[in-house]
Amino acid sequence: MKIFSFLLIPLIAISHAKKPNIVFFFTDDHAPHAIGAYNGWLKPVNPTPEIDKLAADGMLFENSFCTNSICGPSRAVIMSGKHSHINGFMNNGNSFDWNQQIFPKILRAAGYHTALYGKSHLKGEPQGFDSWAVFPPSIRRWKSSATCISTTTSSPTSLPISRSRNNAGLAKTARLT
Repeated sequence: MKIFSFLLIPLIAISHAKKPNIVFFFTDDHAPHAIGAYNGWLKPVNPTPEIDKLAADGMLFENSFCTNSICGPSRAVIMSGKHSHINGFMNNGNSFDWNQQIFPKILRAAGYHTALYGKSHLKGEPQGFDSWAVFPPSIRRWKSSATCISTTTSSPTSLPISRSRNNAGLAKTARLT
């Protein structure tokens, strides 16, 4: 019995460890040399102070690779963890199969609240998110084109644009200026 209780105490401590909040920003047309945090040759030309601040306070991927540089396919690769020919989204004309395993579904299963806001470019209704608001595919140009995937251990009720995954229709009030 002493051995069992000795092994159980660390397991209880691990189960009560606080999960980190995760916010993943995906922006279009930002090669590493175009983001100041990477100290690339474009740093003085086009400063990115807010992105640099996020990198300083969070995590900076210094050894990452792009398996598909096209808008939608690159998002599909990141979501699924699979190369384009495996996840089925090889060009912007394809539709993403939301039924496949994607990392937001895994995070939800682990107790995180997940949200997707901005440009999805994957067509169809997103799955694996507690709330989402994505731009309709008919809208081709926005002054800002970014996707924010927020995963927190608390409900994302403070986000300005929210849409329950159970509501019908897209948020029609989203405007970028």
